[in-house]
Amino acid sequence: MTHAATNAMLKTVTLLKGNVTSADILEGKLNAMLQQDERDAFLVADMGDILHKHLRWHEALPRVAPFYAVKYNDKPPVIRTLACLGAGFDCTSKNEIDLVLQNGVIPERIIFGNPCKKASHIKHAAARGVHTMVFDCEDELEKVARIHPTARLVLRIPTTSEFEFPSQLERNFKVDLKLSMNLLSTAKNLGLNVIGLSFHSPRSSDSFEFFVQAIIEAQSIVEMAKKLEISLKLLDIGGGFHGRVNGVETFEEVALKVKEALDTNFPKGSNIHLIAEPGIYYVQSAITLAANIIAKKSESTDGKCSFMYFLNDGIYSSFHVMMYNRCTVIKPLSLKGENEVTFQSTVWGRTCDGEDCIVKNCSLPELSTGEWLIFKNMGAYSMTTCTTFNGYSPPECEFVMARKDWETLQALPEAMKTFVPLEDTGLRVPLCCDQNS
Repeated sequence: MTHAATNAMLKTVTLLKGNVTSADILEGKLNAMLQQDERDAFLVADMGDILHKHLRWHEALPRVAPFYAVKYNDKPPVIRTLACLGAGFDCTSKNEIDLVLQNGVIPERIIFGNPCKKASHIKHAAARGVHTMVFDCEDELEKVARIHPTARLVLRIPTTSEFEFPSQLERNFKVDLKLSMNLLSTAKNLGLNVIGLSFHSPRSSDSFEFFVQAIIEAQSIVEMAKKLEISLKLLDIGGGFHGRVNGVETFEEVALKVKEALDTNFPKGSNIHLIAEPGIYYVQSAITLAANIIAKKSESTDGKCSFMYFLNDGIYSSFHVMMYNRCTVIKPLSLKGENEVTFQSTVWGRTCDGEDCIVKNCSLPELSTGEWLIFKNMGAYSMTTCTTFNGYSPPECEFVMARKDWETLQALPEAMKTFVPLEDTGLRVPLCCDQNS
C-alpha cells in the first residue's frame, strides 16, 4: 500500500472524526430530512466493513489471494479501498479493466475472468498489459491464438451441473473431464500457454460441498495435464462466498472446509498458486439503504388488517438484482421499537410497473407516509445494475470510514503491502499470499 494509494482513496471516502461511525452518519441523514418534503432514498457505504472482511479473508484463507470481482460494485471508493488493502481484481470487460487501471492498480493485479470475450476486448486487454485471462471453449482459444497468442490462459473447468441442475449446483457438480482434456490439448496444438484452472459457483453459496468437490476435481485435471506435458501453476477457486450479516453459516465455517480441501489436494510447496474471485463477500454487508414511504394502502380480509407500502426506490433501481434472482432475501427494518404490534405487509417500488414488488408478506408495524424503511446487506449489485426506468435517478451514496478503521488500515503488516510475482502466471499478489515464498 503506497502513500499515493491511500491519498487517492481519501479523495472518494469521507474519513470520520473521533468515534463517529457509519451508523451515526445514517442516523444523522435521517434526522436532517425530518422537516423536508423531498426525502430521497440514499445509501451509506462503510469502507471499514470491507477492511474487516479483508482481514477475515486472510485469517481464514491465508494462502488464497483475493481478486475482487468488480461486477458486484464498481464504484471508485470500493476499488480504491480494495487496492489499498492489496486485493487483486477480476474484470469481465475492457471498461472494467480501464476502471481498475484508472484507480491506480497495475495490470499484474488483474485477471480477465470472462471466459467468452469480444475480440476487441482481448486486444484491448493485451494493449493495457492484462495478459492473464480465462477460457472455456475451443472458439475462445482460436480467438486468443489470433489476437493475443502470448496470453497466459486459465481453463474454467467445464461442468454439466451449471446447465442441467442450476438450482441444485452443490449436489450435482460434475466436471466434464473429457472436455477439459480436449481443451488443454487444443490449446497446446495452437501453441498457447495454459497456466492454470478455475471454477466458479454461479451463485453465492452457504455450503462448502461445491468447493470441496471442485478442488478434488481440479487436482485430478492437474495430474492429467502432465500427460500432455502441460505444467499448471494456478488454481482460481472463484467466488460464491456470501457476504451477509447474520448468515445461516458463517464465512469462517465454509472457509475452514475449503482450506482443508486445498491443504489436502494442493499443499504448500506443490507449486500451485491459489487465488479466488470474491465479490459479494466483500461488499454485501458494507452498504445500507434508507428508503422513504411515499404512499400507503390498507385492506382488511377476514377481520385481519394488512398494509401495502410504496417506497421511493424499487427493483428497477437498488433492488434490480431481484429481476433475475428472486431467491434474494430482502428484509426491511423499521425505525420503530421491537415491541410494536406487526401486520402482514407488502413493500412496493416507485414505478408504475406491476412487477415492482420488493417484499411480499413481511411483518412490519403500522407505518405512515414519510417514515423510513432500512435495508441492510445492499452492497452487491445495488449500484451496478440500477436503471433510470420511469425517469427515476439511482439513490446517492456516501462512502465513509471510521477513524479507528483508518488507523487499522495504516498499520497493516508489510507482508500485506509488498507485492511479489507468481511464477509464470503474469500476476502479482501480496507477499503474505505467496505460499511458495
